Amino acid sequence: MLSLINSDSSSSLVYHVKTRNLKEARIEIDHEKTLRSHKLISAVRKGNKKTVKEILKFEKEQEQPGLTSCLEEVTFRGNTALHIAATYGHEEIAMILCNEDRNLLTAKNRKGDTALHCAAGAGDTDMVHFLIEFCREELPCFIEFPHQDQGDSEMNEILRAKNADGETALHKAVQSGRVNVVKELMLANPGSAGEVNRNHASPLYLAATSGDAKMVETIIQYLPVEEVSQAFYSGPEGRNALHATVATALQNKGN
Repeated sequence: MLSLINSDSSSSLVYHVKTRNLKEARIEIDHEKTLRSHKLISAVRKGNKKTVKEILKFEKEQEQPGLTSCLEEVTFRGNTALHIAATYGHEEIAMILCNEDRNLLTAKNRKGDTALHCAAGAGDTDMVHFLIEFCREELPCFIEFPHQDQGDSEMNEILRAKNADGETALHKAVQSGRVNVVKELMLANPGSAGEVNRNHASPLYLAATSGDAKMVETIIQYLPVEEVSQAFYSGPEGRNALHATVATALQNKGN
């Protein structure tokens, strides 16, 4: 069994509780939680499912009212355990974490990225599919309205969430160059193609700029015709996807 508590800290905690020094006891408890969080993040990064389960089981057994979970702890970049799992492609661990705390799905790191951003940016089709399907099966709003805009629903909060650069997971998927990831996101929420980043660039504009005809075709194929507006084709400084396509074609011809 994994050693989850430092013996010296444990003895100190017992002493403070017995002497009714609750302030010091709370400090010791917070310290132990931080240690568990570090061990959890390390286990997630390595893909050690057994250790992850042990840490979470231990915490449940030691649960005390008013104390936060180690799942709420983050790395210095603001990443939760789910961000790490999504980045490294550990799908089974991601499932364990999501089942423990669904709030991890909407948690953002210092760059404003959610776990879905991380998975899309890594070009991990399987992880993106898992996160979407988890939402579809577990979140009530996703079950009721799988392909419709519902204001501030959890579905939109996850699929259309923007990071500090104004990018959605779809923007990140386009940048990763993985057409299958783009397709997964378009199928889940085609309206997200109408979201622009801080440079006013839509996913379609970025795809056109990349010169990836298959990616452009995939986005256009799943565009919600009844919703399409100028934003879906938008690019920086008044340019649009057509401008990007022509510019890229000329550049390639010159090379």
